Amino acid sequence: MRQKLFTGWLDYLFQNLLRSRDLLILDNASIHKGKEIEQLAEIYNVRIIYLLAYSPGLNPIEQV
Repeated sequence: MRQKLFTGWLDYLFQNLLRSRDLLILDNASIHKGKEIEQLAEIYNVRIIYLLAYSPGLNPIEQV
């Protein structure tokens, strides 16, 4: 259900706010990935870049 909600929101975003060749940066949450998401990005010619997976070694605050 959550992925369907996200896909609907993403479709709205692509139709109303993003333009062709825009870049969308997302984290690696499972609802942010999938065939439907890739298809929407392809239809609207929007490139999706996913952030790296959780890496506490790259974030000094995690060492406290």
